[in-house]
Amino acid sequence: MIGNEVDDAFPIDGPGTSPNVIPQTISRKRVLVVEDNRDSREMVSTLLTQTGDDLEIQAVGTAAEALVIDAKGPFDLYVLDIWLPGMDGIDLCRRLRERGRDKPIIFFSAMVQPNDREYVMASGANDFLVKPRDIDRFVPTVRQLLSIKPPEAR
Repeated sequence: MIGNEVDDAFPIDGPGTSPNVIPQTISRKRVLVVEDNRDSREMVSTLLTQTGDDLEIQAVGTAAEALVIDAKGPFDLYVLDIWLPGMDGIDLCRRLRERGRDKPIIFFSAMVQPNDREYVMASGANDFLVKPRDIDRFVPTVRQLLSIKPPEAR
């Protein structure tokens, strides 16, 4: 008996399935938070959950840890503190850009000096927010940089 050419080319393994169809998965946007203060790290991670998107958040306390994790693959957003033990956030930002990381980098820092914004932006950052003054701007800034629509706009 001769089989149906269409059925032979696309055998069915079950209702609505085909071995030739590759299931698509939605990848989560990855965010790396680099903040030496544990409470601040937790606060930033909590704020990131308020974006309305399912983000994969990794948080570390030093630039050295950040470089090790980043070497495994780039992130969609980097949130850095300026004052970190060892290498500061500005040097970390430069290193990330030297690695070819072109995704957004924002600084969210509390200990701010008069010229910090200038240094931060010159290092390759996309934005600079001051804790706690700019806390209300944090989530909208992240949404904008990651192209996330607010839940009420979906």
